[in-house]
Amino acid sequence: MAKIGFLIGLIVMAIVLVTSLFTGNWRLALKICCVFGVSSWFVSAILSGSMNSGDRMRANLASENIEDRQRRIRRASTLFLMGLPTLVLAVVVYFATLT
Repeated sequence: MAKIGFLIGLIVMAIVLVTSLFTGNWRLALKICCVFGVSSWFVSAILSGSMNSGDRMRANLASENIEDRQRRIRRASTLFLMGLPTLVLAVVVYFATLT
């Protein structure tokens, strides 16, 4: 499942890259990559439970079973890997267009 997320991120990155090459609008590529990457990482952080307090995390771990926990972590890692290629492209575009 994580491979599929990374593949989706690569596909989005390729579409943005090709579109920017044809239009010459690298600012739009930067915006799209940042929005897609940061939003997928934000949803991943919410799903993983890393934005909860310690008491809430302990309560969630006590109330969920192993299959649900594994499914939640799998979805969070898929979303994280989905945003990774687009954020790498955003960093490359940002530093390439500084001049």
